[in-house]
Amino acid sequence: MMIFLILIIINPQGKGYPYWEESQYSYTNQRGAQFLQIDACDLSQWNDTIGNSLSPEDWFDGAPNKTGNVAKRLYTSGFYYPIRTGQLFRSMFFRWFDVDYWTLHTLGYNSSYFDTRYEHWIWIWELDYSQWEFTSEQLDHEPDENYYRYVILDPLDYQYLLTNYDDFRQVFNDDPDVQALNYSLPLVSGDEFLFYLVLEDMIVASPVSGYLRDLIDVLDCQNVTLAGNTMELRFHGNEDYTLELKFNENGIVDRNVFKTAQGITFFKITSWYPMDFAPLILILSMVGLIALIGLQVYKWRKRVKFFKNN
Repeated sequence: MMIFLILIIINPQGKGYPYWEESQYSYTNQRGAQFLQIDACDLSQWNDTIGNSLSPEDWFDGAPNKTGNVAKRLYTSGFYYPIRTGQLFRSMFFRWFDVDYWTLHTLGYNSSYFDTRYEHWIWIWELDYSQWEFTSEQLDHEPDENYYRYVILDPLDYQYLLTNYDDFRQVFNDDPDVQALNYSLPLVSGDEFLFYLVLEDMIVASPVSGYLRDLIDVLDCQNVTLAGNTMELRFHGNEDYTLELKFNENGIVDRNVFKTAQGITFFKITSWYPMDFAPLILILSMVGLIALIGLQVYKWRKRVKFFKNN
């Protein structure tokens, strides 16, 4: 278990927040490029199985509609910081369900409201990256977009978010002013919460298998199974189907496989990570140096043996 020093910073209002906290999970920044390729794309089977409610374009940016199309992500930097519950509500639930923040503010549900009602700070790692969307053409030199993802370091914080979202949902839906605007927030189960997270390329902390296990447990997911770093989610569209996600050691999904209930793969994305040439050159240089030293030692011993014999 990693033990982090807790440092409290006091703000002008006298409230504090932890700079570090105790957790058995951590995040090692992913760096370098990840190339993604569509290895299977049966759009007819997709439509028959999932239907029109979700297309490949809803899951993946660009043109993920043809076998062989490629995309790229370049992971650049990342850093730790604590974030308020209300900020995550805005970036998750309110955005997912098209609730306008300024309308919330007008109704009295502003930052002060959320900071007072939900005081918990959530420790995250922000991972920054550039993205080249799926295309059948050669990838451009410049990315299509620059993105960031939050890596929530404690799976229990997902449970906290879902529980307190439900608390706010009930308050919000019972508000007469909200009802007059014909606004409402839906009930979200643990399985549905996980679905939205997966749809947004969820990244998890390490060790990955333990984190995924705890995440499934705290959300009480009923339609998810886990085998090591591979998570399988069960869905129903026109027919039953599964989504298999394989996470790498840094908690990033590097394989997506959609299958029918009969186990037929109808959509698959794999990825690879080009080797950084700097470490490779260093390794080859060290091997060459060791070989040169070994050759010199061999020659020296051969000369010593020659002089001893003569």
